[in-house]
Amino acid sequence: MKEIFSRRMKTLGMIMLTSMVLSSCSCSSRGGLDGKTKVLRKVLTAKGKSLDPHRQFDAASSEVVTLIFDSLFTTHYLKRPIEFVPNLAEAMPEFSKDGKMMTVRLRRDVKFQDGACFADGKGRAFNSADVVYSFTRFSDPFVNANSYSLIEGLVVGLDDARKAMDKLGEGKYKYEQFDVEGLKALDDYTVQIKLTRPTMVPMQVMAKAIMSIVPKECVEKYGEDFQFHPLGTGAFVLKYTNRLGDVWLKKNPDYHLTYPTEGEAGDQEKGLLESAGKRLPLVDEIYAPVIEESQPAVLKFERGYFDWIGLDSDSFKRLAVKTGDGQFAVRGKYEKDVALYAAMDSSSFWITLNMRHPFLGKNLKLRQAIAMTINRQGYIDQVLNGRGIVLDTVVPMTIASNHRDIGFTWYARDVEKAKALMAEAGFPNGRGLPTFKYVTSAGGSAQRIFEFHRRTLEEIGVKITIDAMPYSSYLKKIEEGDFDLITSGWGADYPDPENFTSLLTALARTQGQNYGNWKNSDYDALSDKTKITPPGEARDKLFLEMAEIIKKDVPIVPLMGAIRVGLYPKNWVRNFKRDLESDRDAIHMDIDVAKQKEGLSL
Repeated sequence: MKEIFSRRMKTLGMIMLTSMVLSSCSCSSRGGLDGKTKVLRKVLTAKGKSLDPHRQFDAASSEVVTLIFDSLFTTHYLKRPIEFVPNLAEAMPEFSKDGKMMTVRLRRDVKFQDGACFADGKGRAFNSADVVYSFTRFSDPFVNANSYSLIEGLVVGLDDARKAMDKLGEGKYKYEQFDVEGLKALDDYTVQIKLTRPTMVPMQVMAKAIMSIVPKECVEKYGEDFQFHPLGTGAFVLKYTNRLGDVWLKKNPDYHLTYPTEGEAGDQEKGLLESAGKRLPLVDEIYAPVIEESQPAVLKFERGYFDWIGLDSDSFKRLAVKTGDGQFAVRGKYEKDVALYAAMDSSSFWITLNMRHPFLGKNLKLRQAIAMTINRQGYIDQVLNGRGIVLDTVVPMTIASNHRDIGFTWYARDVEKAKALMAEAGFPNGRGLPTFKYVTSAGGSAQRIFEFHRRTLEEIGVKITIDAMPYSSYLKKIEEGDFDLITSGWGADYPDPENFTSLLTALARTQGQNYGNWKNSDYDALSDKTKITPPGEARDKLFLEMAEIIKKDVPIVPLMGAIRVGLYPKNWVRNFKRDLESDRDAIHMDIDVAKQKEGLSL
């Protein structure tokens, strides 16, 4: 059911949400279908950490947060590649000639959802003060310990405000006392953001759930418990949640967005524009229970209890197949009722070698031999059922300056050459080497992944053993550098190659994925240049130089980019086009309730 992996490896796993019942609800696995109410039934594969946008940075929480809250911008539901569009903003931002001043004009028809935090229980109008408040709160070190680094150093004065808060201490200040030079409400519907340098990164991050707009009254009323009383301007209102993390949402009748009126080639023929111009959302309710294991969730899907489900390796083998032309299809008996989707994700995965290790860190030829032995295409085909694409750098194929764009290739798999390198390194057939520790979080696929790499590396005499543990323990261990090899990964916070390449810099040893403690000053200097160089040939050249440095030193071995595959009942689900960038699929989907109640004919 999990679509290969969570979008952020650092937030994978079973993350607890201490939730509470907000209203009574007779939640059944059938979603309470009555043939009249449009109920979209989907599965949450894990409990979220928090429903407070600024306190969460995990995929499970974000999946729900993005339905309750809104950000200034979002991405187009239908167009590929990624195209940013206004959400709470009435238009895309205006930039000054030097690119350092960003002016955002806001919609005037948006209001917060009704709630007890407002004086009369009725949601008030959204305005520019809410943006200033929310962005200042996003910088609060006692609220946001996870994601502030995404805009750190980019908004004039915001870093200073964060440092001042940290110095004063939790609860010792009001946001109004920090006059942030780079964050101003010019009037009720205009916000001006002053940047330290020309960059599109703040606008891209402002399209994420983590920078959603929240109402000051509700945050002040509930304090830290705001996560249990989430209230925003979003398409849905939280109706119910429980200690298991199950969620029931109801439609916000005052929502401001409409279904897009244009898409990409082929969308019209697929019926994806039949709802063009209709006010969103199109369903009345969303029922989303947490089901952590794939098998029971898939069985319920087959019985017509869910309207959309992702596939893991085991369920893929039974329900789907990769065809000879490299496409994916539903297996025979499901073709009548079920449609399949396959979408490339903006994520990448790689093997990290611990440069602190006395053998791995000090022997380049050993690392090169490992790089030439890892069977990347075999890993995709045999472990992931073909649901991936080989990457030669850490940049996904969905993002510009990927390996094809910059003309870069990684080592070809060559076992004989790798064996020769092993001998040159002083370890012919692995003699003299210790057994390396492959650390991983426990789970259904962990053993299969390890076994594949174990068999592959044995071809050159390199031996590895698995050390699997709960995800929280895994995170602690890799952060402490207590491993020899791990599989690392990242999902895009914003669609820029720098979001991935910077993960291997010196700074990322404490704030990124550079768990292997690799150090290269030339790489760091090039990374800094990419932050201030506009997209184009000159920037691609920088990324190529960085890729060559990694290839020369081999601190990592690039693996693959993920292709997410899942199913939905084509008899009653409408407007489905997997939205991997913003996870706002449910806002646009529609249901034929009569056919939904009839169920599948399997």
